[in-house]
Amino acid sequence: MTELSKTMEAVTRAQVAEFLPKAIQKSLQSYHEFMSCNILRQKPDEKKGEGENKSPTSPNIKEFAEFHKAAKVAISHVELLIKLAKWADLSDGKNDAEGYDQGQLAALLELAQRDVEQYNLDSGDDQEEDVEVDG
Repeated sequence: MTELSKTMEAVTRAQVAEFLPKAIQKSLQSYHEFMSCNILRQKPDEKKGEGENKSPTSPNIKEFAEFHKAAKVAISHVELLIKLAKWADLSDGKNDAEGYDQGQLAALLELAQRDVEQYNLDSGDDQEEDVEVDG
């Protein structure tokens, strides 16, 4: 690898590390909000308003499949952000993320990893693939 390539890679890692914590946090928040809108109760866009009295409905097969497909897409996004964080050396403290200290970053990445593992356990999708990223 040439010196220019090394420099470009280092700059890219630093740029990614700067925005990544916010992206992970937003992805986790969206995933948690989506998963809390249990398909048996209500869809995310049908949240109860004041005074409304909505009763639970039974999901049909299509709604059930769509819910689980969307959950898989969301958790896959979180998984990719974790891998990107490892590539950007975010968890090693080599690159700083604006507004986050190492403890906050470690907690955020740990929460993301726990959510992925829990999803895999709940869905029976425990075929974790450890991807080695060249540093």
